[in-house]
Amino acid sequence: MFNIVITLLVWYLISKAVETHHYNSIRKRENLYKSLPVLTSYKIFPISKYKDATLVYAEYSAANDYFKKSVVSFLSFFGLNIVTYEKLLDRARREAILRLKEKCKNYDAIINLKLETVEINSSNNTVNKRIKGLQVLVSATAVNFAN
Repeated sequence: MFNIVITLLVWYLISKAVETHHYNSIRKRENLYKSLPVLTSYKIFPISKYKDATLVYAEYSAANDYFKKSVVSFLSFFGLNIVTYEKLLDRARREAILRLKEKCKNYDAIINLKLETVEINSSNNTVNKRIKGLQVLVSATAVNFAN
């Protein structure tokens, strides 16, 4: 019993450290690219304002760790809110958008952003479905404005 508690504690500490490190990295990179606007609409500016445009995309795959899987099993048994998946989804979305922004350094804006999230499951069996992770794909149009 003591070994199980120690193992869970070690998993928790490692996963917390990795998550904290990733969030710190995300915040730092978000500050670098905060001047690059990202819009979900494409009708913001008239077409004559664009000098050039190109399709860009980025993706990020995130896996769930063993500790979080244990917490999710416990919370879902009681029908509670699964906060661990919310954090995983938040990190994955923010990371995918940051990767898109990193590809668009030389553009003035990113418009028509589309975001798609896909669960990565361990089984096709709908009864025994366990989410192993998720993948977030973002696509948009990077534009430069005419002078």
